[in-house]
Amino acid sequence: MERYATVRELADESGIPRRTIYAAAQRGELSAFLPNGSRRGMRIRPSEFVRWLESKETRRA
Repeated sequence: MERYATVRELADESGIPRRTIYAAAQRGELSAFLPNGSRRGMRIRPSEFVRWLESKETRRA
């Protein structure tokens, strides 16, 4: 089972600003969720994040 990552973890590992990741999630480009009862701490599957990155690269080409 794949572990979910926080936006901060993904931003730190990728160098992409957290604001950019949050914006992609709000636009529906990146599948993310908030844990039950939480208003903060959005979680994203790393494989979903990679899919989103690859789709961004494809659009540039």
